Amino acid sequence: MALTERQRAVLSALIDRYIESAEPVSSRMLARTTTLNVSSATVRNTMSELEDLGYLDQPHTSAGRIPTDRAYRLYVEELVHLKDVATATQAQIRETIDIATSVEDVLDRASQVLSLICEQLGIALSPHFDDGIFNALELIRLAEHHLLVVLTLKSGLVRTISMELRLDLPPSILAQTSRLLNERLHGLTLREIRHSINDRLRDKVRPDFPLLVQIVQNADHVFQMEHEVRIFVGDPTRLINKPEFMDRDHIADLFCLMNRRHQLAGLLNTTPPEMNDWHISIGTEHQTEAMSNYSVVSSAYRIGSTYGTVGIIGPKRMPYARLIPMVQFTASIIDEMLATY
Repeated sequence: MALTERQRAVLSALIDRYIESAEPVSSRMLARTTTLNVSSATVRNTMSELEDLGYLDQPHTSAGRIPTDRAYRLYVEELVHLKDVATATQAQIRETIDIATSVEDVLDRASQVLSLICEQLGIALSPHFDDGIFNALELIRLAEHHLLVVLTLKSGLVRTISMELRLDLPPSILAQTSRLLNERLHGLTLREIRHSINDRLRDKVRPDFPLLVQIVQNADHVFQMEHEVRIFVGDPTRLINKPEFMDRDHIADLFCLMNRRHQLAGLLNTTPPEMNDWHISIGTEHQTEAMSNYSVVSSAYRIGSTYGTVGIIGPKRMPYARLIPMVQFTASIIDEMLATY
């Protein structure tokens, strides 16, 4: 059921007020402090309707209302008005990241500057090399029965693998095999290659192509960039000064989450998105109790043909209108920096 214009206006105003105050919002306060131009009784009736529809919750009998996860989802998708990143903030982000000396330094600085300017927990994930695009494979004979496989991605990343051959093969077979692999697999991601190499080379996997047979049988090893996704986490100091962390148990939960790096990495959007677009997950959408009070805002950056993710974690009551563009802008600066690597 679609909300009426009045319901949307009241909901948007209530969320804006709750984000600002961190206190349940009453109808009287909303009527007095916003430009809704309706009476307190009208606001109260509309808030009651929104509560019945699952958009508002009343934490205490005498208290005002607070938004539910459903309300936040509608807010970020339809109601929020994103704000431009201030020129001074853009300069601060750029200057912090510009002096980085490596990919790891870029991502560490990005997580730190997001923590600082957003007053949330800044996070950055290293690139997902499984989605790197295969460019070329070269086969080099090292010694009798030993072969060096040189795998190159479109991004310029290179992996070398030593293989023990079952037969001693002449250079012409090495050249023929590498040429066939490059013709059939060029432009595919490593993930696609591992999943489809048997079908793509089915007509050539036969006894008179022994090296090709061996490579296909070992595709899960050959076409795998041995690179564990790393996560960079910013300073949580500003985040834990927020009202939500008056409860020490919430601080303990946050630090526990920070120590579970794989779980933390899993909170960021892991599907290949449009570059510099944004993705948000809210509260119970995370399907883990530890994250039921938090939101994650993330955006993708690109390095060659691969991508990584940068974002923030914080209370659901975060100022989305201001923070979403900051995360997007930071991702775009990472793009610029990593284009030089």
